[in-house]
Amino acid sequence: MLKYLPSRNLNNSRSFKEINYLISAYKKEKNVTELLNLKDFIEQYPLLIELYFEKINKILVKFT
Repeated sequence: MLKYLPSRNLNNSRSFKEINYLISAYKKEKNVTELLNLKDFIEQYPLLIELYFEKINKILVKFT
């Protein structure tokens, strides 16, 4: 799926800055409930799974 997108770094894209911000904010707060809610949201979209699923799982493993 990612091979059909333009060759740019999607993690630094303006479209997804909010998700990066939420992940880091919830990580600082150690808010597992909101991280789980965000993980459920990410799982609904294949592109977001590719970008953030591994990152959010690593954080959740640290907290549990």
